Amino acid sequence: TPEELKERYSLDQMIAEGVYPVMEDWDAEETFQEIVQTVDDVQALFQATAASGNGIIFYVF
Repeated sequence: TPEELKERYSLDQMIAEGVYPVMEDWDAEETFQEIVQTVDDVQALFQATAASGNGIIFYVF
C-alpha cells in the first residue's frame, strides 16, 4: 500500500545510494507521489494484461 511504501521511503537514502535518476534538488513528497503513481500504473497494466488472458515478460538490467 502507499502507506507501507511511505514507511520505507527515503529520498535521502536513494540519493546516498545513487538510485537513478534521483537528483539532490528533488522534493521528497513530490518524488514519493510520482513513485506511487508509477507503481499504480504498472499494477494496472499487469491487471489489464492478465484479465485479457495475456502475460508480460520483462527484465531489469
